[in-house]
Amino acid sequence: MSCCSMWSRGFPRAKALDLLQAMPIEKRDVSIIGTNDYADSANSDIVVITAGIARKPGMSRDDLLNTNFKIMSDVVGKVVEASPNTILIIVSNPLDAMAQTAYRKPGCRASV
Repeated sequence: MSCCSMWSRGFPRAKALDLLQAMPIEKRDVSIIGTNDYADSANSDIVVITAGIARKPGMSRDDLLNTNFKIMSDVVGKVVEASPNTILIIVSNPLDAMAQTAYRKPGCRASV
């Protein structure tokens, strides 16, 4: 599993550490990395994508959609290039539209 962020240095490593510390409780033996480089996440089994901005005061849902569509398209393309067989978990708003963005991105194979 990979945590990756292009905007926040240190954040992905911190999130990966949080997840790793919970693994003994869940009796899981996994590898989790946090990185700011998509290449480090190559061949990941699972990638959780939380890319996008939060809705700002006065921002319409359409504005949020247009902004996050561009971000999600870019991120999904880079993730799929590095990990073509990964399972994507999308956690970004507006969720329905961002999941469809990932689903329709060339190179993504859908499993529903």
